[in-house]
Amino acid sequence: MKKGLKNIFLFILSLAMVVSPFVAAFAAEDAITQTIENVTDYLANIALVVAVLFFVVAGVLFIYNGGDTKKLDTAKNMILYALVGVAIVLLAKGFVSIVRSLVPGD
Repeated sequence: MKKGLKNIFLFILSLAMVVSPFVAAFAAEDAITQTIENVTDYLANIALVVAVLFFVVAGVLFIYNGGDTKKLDTAKNMILYALVGVAIVLLAKGFVSIVRSLVPGD
C-alpha cells in the first residue's frame, strides 16, 4: 500500500516535470500554451495535495509509532519523499517560468 502510494506520487511528479517544458516550447501559440499551462498547473496542484497527504500520514505514524522503529523510519522517509516531491514540483514550475521569460515573443 505504501509503495503503491509512493509510486503514484512519483509518477505524478515525473509527469509534471515532463509536461512542464512544453509550456515554453509552444510560446507562439496562445491556445496551446494556455492549455499546457493549465494541465501543468493542475498536475502540480495534485502533486502538492498528495504531498500534504503524505505529511499528514507521516505525522500520524510519527506520533503513534508505539516505540516501533520501523514505523518511525517509515514516517521519516515519507516526510523526506514529500519534501523532495514538493521541491521537484516547485523547481519544475520555476524552470518553466525561466524558459518562458527567455523565449522571445512572449
